[in-house]
Amino acid sequence: MVLQIYADSEGTVFNQNISGKTTFRCARSGVHPWRLVATAAIASLFAQWAAANPITVNSLADNVFINAAGQTFSDTALTVSVSPAYCTLRMAIAAANIGTVVGGCAAGSGGDTITFSVTTPAVIELAAQAMSVAPISPEPSPPVSLLFASRQLTITGPGSGLLAISGQNTADFGQRILTVSNGNAANDLPFVMTGVTLRYGRSVGSSGGCMFSRESVTLDDVVFDGCESVGAGTNGGLGGALGVGEVNTTGNARPNVTLTNVIAKNNRSLRGTKTLISEAGAAFFGTSITWVGAVNISGSKFFGNSAERNGAFFINGATSVTITNTQVVSNSATGKASEEAGRVGGFLVFNVLGDVSLTGVSAVGNLANVERGGFSVLTVGGTVTITDSAAIGNIARTGRIGGFEVFTDKFDAVTGDCLNTQKSPVNVSGVTVRGNTAASNIGGFRIGCSGDVNMSGSTEITANEVSGISVSGSGGNSAGLITANNNVTLADVMVKDNKTLKGLVDGGYGVLTVVGNLSFTGTHLLFKDNYASENEAGLSLRPNGAGRNYSVSNSVFVGNRAKALAGLFLNATGNFSVSNTTLSGNAATDNSGALYINAHADSGINVININGVTSARNVTSPIGVGAFSLSGGPTTTSATVTVKNTILGRFQPQNGPSGFWPEQNGVVYHVSNSIIERNIAANQPSGICGVAGVICDVDAKLEGLADNGGNTYTHALRPGSPALDTGDGTGAPAFDQRGTGFTRVFGSAIDIGAFESPMLATVPPCKLDMNNDGFVRANQEGLVLLRSMLGFSGGAVIAGTGISQFDWDAARNNL
Repeated sequence: MVLQIYADSEGTVFNQNISGKTTFRCARSGVHPWRLVATAAIASLFAQWAAANPITVNSLADNVFINAAGQTFSDTALTVSVSPAYCTLRMAIAAANIGTVVGGCAAGSGGDTITFSVTTPAVIELAAQAMSVAPISPEPSPPVSLLFASRQLTITGPGSGLLAISGQNTADFGQRILTVSNGNAANDLPFVMTGVTLRYGRSVGSSGGCMFSRESVTLDDVVFDGCESVGAGTNGGLGGALGVGEVNTTGNARPNVTLTNVIAKNNRSLRGTKTLISEAGAAFFGTSITWVGAVNISGSKFFGNSAERNGAFFINGATSVTITNTQVVSNSATGKASEEAGRVGGFLVFNVLGDVSLTGVSAVGNLANVERGGFSVLTVGGTVTITDSAAIGNIARTGRIGGFEVFTDKFDAVTGDCLNTQKSPVNVSGVTVRGNTAASNIGGFRIGCSGDVNMSGSTEITANEVSGISVSGSGGNSAGLITANNNVTLADVMVKDNKTLKGLVDGGYGVLTVVGNLSFTGTHLLFKDNYASENEAGLSLRPNGAGRNYSVSNSVFVGNRAKALAGLFLNATGNFSVSNTTLSGNAATDNSGALYINAHADSGINVININGVTSARNVTSPIGVGAFSLSGGPTTTSATVTVKNTILGRFQPQNGPSGFWPEQNGVVYHVSNSIIERNIAANQPSGICGVAGVICDVDAKLEGLADNGGNTYTHALRPGSPALDTGDGTGAPAFDQRGTGFTRVFGSAIDIGAFESPMLATVPPCKLDMNNDGFVRANQEGLVLLRSMLGFSGGAVIAGTGISQFDWDAARNNL
């Protein structure tokens, strides 16, 4: 409720609200009869804030109207001259614009500061009259804004919760609250505003419903609430609350944008009678015909905003972009696919000359009626960095990309293909991509057409989904797609509980696909409990180029389910390496292993190295091959396959074969120091068992999959395992799958598989000197043994003794 105070010529003051009038007596006001003089903030005068050129607003009325010369009038027709002693916001801005005294406002002189001081919430209800103040503005005729600032100016409010400036002045209100422009495109005069709320501005046939600026803008503790931009003719329907930009012509200044603790809520852009779609429900910074400088957004919130395209905001044509600790929540892009609308429910960053940095940014619960539910970063000349951020619960209702995408390259205007002229680096660290959904494909994220891509730092890609639509081939890549980049590195990344469903025609393939990149290195990856209704439930690697190297190490693929290719799929032309890795508990409903190789090569020879891998306890139905499969085609089969120090285990108790390596033209096998738990001659290359350390038809004696240290799950080896000390340690890494602290060679030789056991193949005589210092001490070895006998476990056994966990494990297993 807005409390308005009116005074008549007798000094009687009326308190008028929606319930009626209350009359009370006070001193004669000396103001014009029935003039609105203040709101609820009348309880105190407005203190002057220290500034070089301060203009103190001491009335929250908006009842005096000013011409270009600074003359004041009591009517909007500018026919009744008055000289009030008080100073309104409109008068203060006029004084700053023309550098002279206006009514009760001090003279401005450039770089002015307008201040307020209130103790209770107050509202300035702007009258339905636009300003017309020299110098000549680029405003159309008639002007679209109620207030117009043409000189360098700072407006300092008491706080966004205490002062609101409202444009809801008539039943059919339709003017922007504020425009900032000095009328000189080459000369930038910064504008600063703090501690106010702008609400219910409504521009019709123009952009920026509450505010538009051609100058650099700094906003702090500013709220934009319920603003609209409505299209009419060929203009408008752009930037429901805010717009900043200058025409992108050589010689024109680039206005900078700094938003701190800004809230944009419940704003919208509407098409109205305009032919083109509406865009940027909350704000835009630059367009296809305007540009901006550095855009910095921090500590801000955008929620409940909507437009046909770009629900919250877009940035176009900036020199750099930095967004930190900002929430983009429940915004929506409502348009139709036939109009290239319904895109980007959250925000779009496009065509940036320099770097783009997103830190602590959350895109949550945004909706795109078609595609790109969360956010997009496209065409960037510098490095893209996304750190400690999240895309959660965003929806691409009828199209692709539920979470986010990054493409730095420029695109062909006709085909939409990457031009390969601007492939900039992309760094993603500590990012959560969770619970996003898409209809056709790519539930989580897409990174493509960029330079080197690094994704690391406990990044989580979980519970994303692709539902599939009635279009052939829909339903793919529920976790994500990484495509057509330079060198790609994934480290410490979890891909879990993602689901890919097929459409009504076909599809339903792929959870995370890495395709067409120059190289790929994946370390410490966890692919767990993902599902594809057709094929490729885990990680699919497709180099699509002779000599391209794709490697996976120190990783785990567990509990993934599909008709085929449930764990790790190595496909197409390229070289592959898989080492120190476990595949366990994956399930396929047809005849394909958890690790599947499609060894075709359009040119050159594929080189495939499998070393130190445990692939066991995977299941296929009805019988199939659980551990490992290889096929050729559909084009030329040309590959050299080397398998070393690898366990190919069957699913227990099912009696299925362990591997499927058909002998075929173009494939050369080198198998050594490996275990095939159940060999069926028809399913293996001939003559490999019993040769070069290959052991067939034995129980590898694996413990269940468990946390045995490090940051990945492993199958430990039980006593008497044929894998103990029977591998080939040539070229072995320093550590096993678990990483630092878990030496890769313990005992007389390396163990077969991904796990290096502290258990020795041959039990030595009982040895109590656990730390090999030549002594058995009561406060070291003796205390460890005593604690063990008393039932201590874990670190409590060795605490304070100087005996390491590794030393105790080795001694315990051989006592």
